[in-house]
Amino acid sequence: MARSLRDDDAGCISTLVLVALVPRRRLDENSGGIFERSRMYAIEVQTEFLAAHQLRLLDGSLEPRHEHRWLVRARIESPQLDTLETVMDFHVLEAQLRAIVAPWQGRRLNDLEPFATQMNPSAERVAEHIASVLAPQIHRPARLVCVRVTEASHCHAIFTP
Repeated sequence: MARSLRDDDAGCISTLVLVALVPRRRLDENSGGIFERSRMYAIEVQTEFLAAHQLRLLDGSLEPRHEHRWLVRARIESPQLDTLETVMDFHVLEAQLRAIVAPWQGRRLNDLEPFATQMNPSAERVAEHIASVLAPQIHRPARLVCVRVTEASHCHAIFTP
């Protein structure tokens, strides 16, 4: 809940935000029930690539070709740390993420699979494709939480597998 308060002396408005911390709830895959999780570790890495794309419009035409400096962020979480006391090695995750987007560097996404024939090269589909390739590379108990793709400073697409 947020509430605005007026500071009459300075003529400023500030916002009071009340936050309730609630344990995360998740389906227990073994029993089909719900259990409480009180702790979770997470890491995020980011990489970027420069590529052009053109969305295929409903009438079959293409929007004008344009280029973005795409930022890609992947979030991994785990309820426990590994023997090195990490969720996973940051450098390994960075390398995995870079390997996925490296073929797209300086290219037009429409010319490359899966965007040439299977998917429109929207930010949402770029995030989905990256997640589909990255998720199987993450070892349990860690898991991919989401991939966030930014094509402009104010435009983000998030895919959660």
